[in-house]
Amino acid sequence: MSGRNVNIYFQEENYQKIEKLIKERKVSQLMNRLVEEWEKKEKQQSKEELKKKLIEEYKESVKSRSPEEKSALKAMEEASIEDVFTALNKKENEQSK
Repeated sequence: MSGRNVNIYFQEENYQKIEKLIKERKVSQLMNRLVEEWEKKEKQQSKEELKKKLIEEYKESVKSRSPEEKSALKAMEEASIEDVFTALNKKENEQSK
């Protein structure tokens, strides 16, 4: 496995929390795991923000429609949104394999 060495400055209270790991030479494992978890969290937040944005844009577009169109679209709204995000999750799972 290839990688890079870096120097990190810890505040004293944080250093005390990880001192045992430093002595066991496990800091690299910890830092790599933290970066991976942070990246997963960022991706999840991005998906949630996209979902909210799509819902808001959809609601704005519905305001300018006729009552009949609004009624028909409202019935499809939840199912359609769920289908889109189910497809996105499936595609993401396939890519991560």
